[in-house]
Amino acid sequence: MVFQKLIIVFSLLFSTCFSHAQKLGFNETLKTNPEVKIPLTIQNNEQNIRFLNNEDILIKRQTKNWLYITASPAWIAQNLKEKKLSDFYFEYAPPSLLDDSVRVTHKVNPVHNGDFPLVDAYTGKDVIIGVVDAGLDHNHPDFIDQFGNKRVIRYWDHSITNPTQSPMPYNYGQIWYANEIQNGTITSNEESVGHGSSVTGICTGNGLANGKNKGMAPEAQIVFVETNFNLANWTLTVADACDFIFSVADSLNKPAVINLSVGSYLGSHDGTDPAAELMNTLVNEKNGRIIIAAAGNSGNTEDYHAQQTMNVTDTNFIWFENNPNGSLGNNTAFFDLWSDVNDAQFYYSFGANQPGPSYANVAQTAFRFAQLNVGTPIYDTLFNANGERIATLEIYTEYVNGNYHLQGLFSKIDSTDYRMRFSTTGNGKYDLWSGQWIGLSKIVDNPPTPAVYPPIVNYVMPDNQQSIVSSWNCSPDIISVANLRGREGHITHAGTQYYPSGPATAKGDIAASSSRGPSRAGVTKPDISASGDVTFGSAPLFMVGNSNYDSQLSIGGYHLRNGGTSMASPVVAGIAALYLERCPNSSFNEFKNDLFNSAESDNFTGTTPNNRFGHGKVNAFDLLVSRNGNLSILGDTAICQMPITLTTNTSLTEYEWSTGALSTDIIVSQPDTISVFGRDVQGCKIYSDTLIIVQGSPLDNPVIQALGNTLVSSNAPNYQWYLNDSPINGATQQTYTPQNIGFYSVAIQGADNCKSFSNAYHWTLSTVDEKDLAINLYPNPSRSLFYIESEGATIQRYEITSTAGQVLRNQKTNSEKTQVKTSDLSAGAYFIKIETSHGIKVLPFFKE
Repeated sequence: MVFQKLIIVFSLLFSTCFSHAQKLGFNETLKTNPEVKIPLTIQNNEQNIRFLNNEDILIKRQTKNWLYITASPAWIAQNLKEKKLSDFYFEYAPPSLLDDSVRVTHKVNPVHNGDFPLVDAYTGKDVIIGVVDAGLDHNHPDFIDQFGNKRVIRYWDHSITNPTQSPMPYNYGQIWYANEIQNGTITSNEESVGHGSSVTGICTGNGLANGKNKGMAPEAQIVFVETNFNLANWTLTVADACDFIFSVADSLNKPAVINLSVGSYLGSHDGTDPAAELMNTLVNEKNGRIIIAAAGNSGNTEDYHAQQTMNVTDTNFIWFENNPNGSLGNNTAFFDLWSDVNDAQFYYSFGANQPGPSYANVAQTAFRFAQLNVGTPIYDTLFNANGERIATLEIYTEYVNGNYHLQGLFSKIDSTDYRMRFSTTGNGKYDLWSGQWIGLSKIVDNPPTPAVYPPIVNYVMPDNQQSIVSSWNCSPDIISVANLRGREGHITHAGTQYYPSGPATAKGDIAASSSRGPSRAGVTKPDISASGDVTFGSAPLFMVGNSNYDSQLSIGGYHLRNGGTSMASPVVAGIAALYLERCPNSSFNEFKNDLFNSAESDNFTGTTPNNRFGHGKVNAFDLLVSRNGNLSILGDTAICQMPITLTTNTSLTEYEWSTGALSTDIIVSQPDTISVFGRDVQGCKIYSDTLIIVQGSPLDNPVIQALGNTLVSSNAPNYQWYLNDSPINGATQQTYTPQNIGFYSVAIQGADNCKSFSNAYHWTLSTVDEKDLAINLYPNPSRSLFYIESEGATIQRYEITSTAGQVLRNQKTNSEKTQVKTSDLSAGAYFIKIETSHGIKVLPFFKE
C-alpha cells in the first residue's frame, strides 16, 4: 500500500488505528505479509480465552476489554473464515517520525549538583530509561560510561523480520542482550535520520563525547526498542515495547521511565484504544513506572479536525478535497470519525458537489442510520445525473470500548475539482479528522458565503483544536509534552550561524507547531511543556565527521540539532528518571501531582492549566525539592535524670541515624549532635535537621497545693500542666483551674531544657464535700486488707487508682463499713475515691 512507504519527518512518529471483521487495510496486509507475526487484540471474554488456549496461542497480556496476542494475518483470516473468530482489532497505521541550554532552562543542573536544599545529587543512577524510536547508535560515546561499558542493556529491533532470537511472549523482532551489545555482536543500529539517537541523548546522554550537551539523566541505564513503522497494528507494537521495558526493569528491581516520541494523529483521541488501555494498566499495576509522550507537531498545519453537535432540524455537511496523490491511492478522499455510542444517533450520506461558482450537488447516496449493521462494510458508488461514475465508496463501522467508529473512503474520484461531501442529520455529536498533510484529504476551510451558496449555513468548519496525537497521548495516565522554543539559534559545526526559518518564536514561548488539546473526552492536554525546538541530542556516528552534516551539528560535531515535541518529551522523561532515583516507589499519580504542582507559569503560559502549555513548564529542581518533606526529630534536647528517647514526626520505611542505628527510635545517654535520614513510603530519601543534645541539671521537683478551686505550683521557671500525664494546651502559668476530674501534675523546665515533675494531684471537683465527710481508713499502710468506715453516711462505691490515674478496681457497696482486700496489689502508693450518700472523698493509702 502506498501509505506504508510514507514517512513524514518532523520529530514525531505517528500512526492511525482502526478495526473490524473486514478492516481497512487488512486485505493488503494479508496479501503482502500473510505469515509475518504481528501483535493483535481480540475481545476479553471466556469464549475467546478458551479458543486461544485450544489453538495454543499465548496470551501476552489481559486488560479489562482486550486479550493481547501475536499471530499472523493468515491465522486471523483462516479463523474468520471458519467463524472461530468473530472480530479482532486491526489498525490502519501509517507511522512517521514525530542539551546544555535545556538543563539551564528547566533547572536540571542544580539537581545534578545536589544544590541546597537538596542534600544528594541526582543523575538517574539505578533507573531504567526506555526509549521506543527509529533506531539508536549505541556506539556513540554519550552512551558509553567512563569505564568503557555500553549503557544500553537491551535492544529489541522490530525491523528485523527474520530474527534469530525473539523475546517472549511477543515472538517477533530481534532481541540483543547486554553482552552482545558490549562485544559488538549486535547488528542493529540507527542508519536513517538520527531521530532515535537524538531523543535518547536528550534523555540520558552523558556528554562524554566532547563534554557538551549532557542529557537529563546521564547515569541511567538504557533499554531501546527500534520500532518498525511498516508493521500492521503498529500502536500495539509500541504497547508491547512498553511491557517489555517494564519487564526488564522488574527483573533488575529498578524503576523505569519510558519515552515515546511517537504517536498517532488519527484515532479515538480518548485514550481507550487497546494500546492505550494496556499502557494505562502497566503504569497503574506497579509503582515506579512512568510513560512520557510527545504531544505532536500539528499545531500549525491545515485545520484537520471537525466537530459537530447536530440539530434534528438541520442537515449538516462537510467537504473534502480529492487528493490526487493520497496515501490510500491516487484520487482519494478519506476521513476518520469517532463518537460516543450514545451520541451516534444520526443518519449520514455521502455525496459530491461541483466547484464554484455553482457548488451544485451532483451526486448523493441515501441516508443511512449510523448504527445500522455496524461491523458490515458498505460498498457504494456515486453517479451523476447522467449515470456516470463520480467515485466509489468504502464505509467501515465498528464499536470500540463504548465508541462508535466510522471510516469513509472515496476512491477513483474522476476529477480533482469535486468537493466530496459527508452529510449528517438527526441527533448526536461526532469528531472527525483528515488532512492532506498526513497524506489524506484536506478539509475545505474556505467555503463560499451564504449569498453564493445558501446551504453553506449548515457547513461544519474545520478547526485546529484536538490536534493532540491520539491513543496513549490522550490518556490521563500518560504525560503528554508540549514543545517550547529552546534556543534562538546556534553556531553550527561548520562555523555558520543558524536561525530557524518561519515565523519568529521567542525563547521560552510555545512553538507554533506544538499540538493542542483537549482530548475527545475533555481531558486537558498536553500535560506539561518543555524545550524542544533548536535542541541538541546525540548524532548517529554516520553523521559525525561527515561534512555534509556539519550545518546540522553543534560545535564539536557530536550532537544533532533537532526540534518538535519529540525533543521536548525526552526532557521530561529524563527529569522523571531523576525523580524516580530519589523516589523509586512512587506511583504514577504521585509523580503527576508533584510534576504539576512544581511547574512554572509565566507571561508566555498565562493561566494554567490550559490546552497549549498544560500545567506549565517543567521545573526539575522544584520537582525534586518538593519531596524534601518535613522530617523532624521528636524528643527532649537535654539529658536530665535519665537517657532520652528520640523518634521522628514521620514514619519511614528505612532509618539511618547519625549514631549508626537503623531503628525507628534511639536512646541517647550522653551529649551529641543527632540527625537522621531515611526513605518515606514513596521511597524518597529525606533528611532531618540536626538536633543538639546537651547535659542538663534538673531543678528541684515542684509541689502542688490546692487553693479553693485552683491548683498552685511552687515558684519555678517555665510551667507546663498535665492531666493524666498529657500536656494541657495553653496551661503554662504557675496556677491552673481544673476543668475535669483527674490527676494533675506540673512540669518545670530550666534554661538547659531539663524538666522536673511534681507528684500527681487527684482533683475531684468536690472539695467542699470532702471537708465535711467523716471517713476513716485503717489500717494504713495495710498488708492484705483495710477498712473504710463512714460516720452517718452509706458507702455506695469505691474506686482504687494508681498514682498515674489508672483505674484498678471499681466496686459497689451499701453499708457504713466496708472491707477492702489489697492482696492483689503491688507494694506502693494508691488513691481510693469513696462515694457516699453525702458526698465524695479521695484518700491516699499504702500497700506494704
